[in-house]
Order: sequence, then structure tokens, then C-alpha cells
Amino acid sequence: MHLLAGRSCRYIGTPEAGDEGMSHLKTAVALFERLNDQGKVGEAYSSLCTLADHFGEPGISKEAFLSSQKAFNLARDPAGLAVLQRKSGILFDSRRVINFIEDAVETFKKANSMVELARCYNNLGGEQFYIGEPDKARDRFLQAIETYRLFDFYEVDAPLNNLGLVQLQLGELSHARDSLLEAERRASESFNVICIESNLATLEWKSGSTVDAVKRVKKLLPLVEKSGEPMIQDYFAFNYAASLSRVGRHEEALEWLEKYEPNKWKNDESLVVAKRMKAKARILEALGRDFEAKAAQHEADYGFTTNRPQKWFYELDYYPCDIHILD
Repeated sequence: MHLLAGRSCRYIGTPEAGDEGMSHLKTAVALFERLNDQGKVGEAYSSLCTLADHFGEPGISKEAFLSSQKAFNLARDPAGLAVLQRKSGILFDSRRVINFIEDAVETFKKANSMVELARCYNNLGGEQFYIGEPDKARDRFLQAIETYRLFDFYEVDAPLNNLGLVQLQLGELSHARDSLLEAERRASESFNVICIESNLATLEWKSGSTVDAVKRVKKLLPLVEKSGEPMIQDYFAFNYAASLSRVGRHEEALEWLEKYEPNKWKNDESLVVAKRMKAKARILEALGRDFEAKAAQHEADYGFTTNRPQKWFYELDYYPCDIHILD
């Protein structure tokens, strides 16, 4: 019961639900440890890893990941270990993660586990997208979509959104629109809605409809405030600030740019700050505050010079919002 309750709390998508879910999962771990059921211990820790990652608790997430790995090894559970490999992007750099997920693909192929196979393809595409391999990423997202369509599984919204992102980056705006609109129709949870609508807004301003983009992003505000998820709040605020600035609302843009703390996902906080400073410099320059603009740009340049951006999108003037399958 505690395992199921903990998993369910992630889909509620509020900070209170996150805390409640982590409490349920820690209780589940203790109960399964008392029963010496290492397979279930691994499963509970795996879910705790995902939940802690969503709600900005990287220390808890990492500890849970390693504890899950240990339990699955004790249980001699290759499928459980493969699930951890599939979602290892929570902790590790993309090139390493790609190798992990490719191993998981082979495990799930042998087990004929189609849902997990589709999840692997989606996450592989995400990691390849991060390291600037759009053609490989597109192929993986198409594999994920094709696999999900075999049994009309609801998670197809994730690779559809991600395919739209790749097409957006490649300048294939009409194809990106088709993919993102289908993802919008199939959106399965509020986190996905925020990502998909944010990407549609990016598509709109790239197509010249900047005012529509601002309206679309603004509609997401209640969902974002409810979510309490640091990464999605940070991404939203940055994209909203960028949209406001494009229509000349620079003071508001500056406020939104600094509304939330920089997210700490994958220890990329220094790059997150550099990205913010680069955007802040543009806004300050538009406001005629040249001295402050130069100082912000200097801080951005220093951040990008001293921290190798594995994920190239930190230097974009918006955040592409991909959806990983982390359950």
C-alpha cells in the first residue's frame, strides 16, 4: 500500500504530495527490509529516487538510486537493474547514460517488455538530444512512438513532445507543430502539459506569433505554481521572461527571470546561473542599463568558460522542455 501511495503522489504534482510520497516510500522500504524482500526494497528505493528527483532533493535521489541498485543486486533482479539503467540520466552525464540505457534495451528486448523498451528509446533520444545529436535523437523518439502505438499506451505524449523539440531545432517548424499538437491532445499529466505548452509557445514565437506565445505560457502559471517542482518552475520562469522581453515588457521579464532559485538538476547549477545572466544582460541592455548589462554578460561568459556545457541548450535563449519517463 505504501509503495503504491508513494508512486501515486508524484502525479498529484504538489510539494505537499512530494513530501507525503517520500514518507510513504521510506515506510515501504522499512517494511520490505523487515520482510527481507530485496526485490521490493529495490523497487521502493527506485520510486523514491524518481520522486526525490522531481521535487529537488538530489541528495535523497542519489542515495535512493544507489540503495536500489544494491537491493536489486542482492535480489539478482536484472529487470530491476535495467529500470535503474533506463533512468540513470537522473544522476550521470549523458554519454555514460547512453551506454547504460543501451544495456537496458537488450534486457527488455529479451524479456519482451514493450513498455520499458519504449521508455528506453524515449530516454535514449533525450540524452542524444542533450549532447547535440539531433538525427540520432529523432530516430530514437520515432522508435518510442512506434512502440507505444502498438498498444496505444498513454505515455506516447512524451516522445511526441520530444520529437517536436528535435524538429524545432532542425527548423522543421510544420513537422514540429504536428508532433507537438498531437502531444498536446494526448497529454497525460500536468508536468507533461507544462512541457508541451511551453514548447508550443517557443514554436509560436519562432513562427512570428510572439503575442500568442506570451498568452500560451501565461495560462500555465497556475499549474506551475501548484507543481512545486524546482526544474519545471525554473524552466517556465525563464521562458516566460524571454517571451515578455520579446514583446517589450522588460521590467516584468526581469522579475520573472529572478522569481525562483536556480535548479540544481544534475549539478548544472553554474550553467543555469550563466544562462540566466546571459538573458539578464539582454534585458538590461534593452532597458538602457548598460553598466549592469555588461556586468551580467561578464558573469555569463565566465560561467560558460569555466563549466563545459555538456548540454548545449544552456546557451540557447530559451529552455527546450523534454519529457523523460522517470517512473
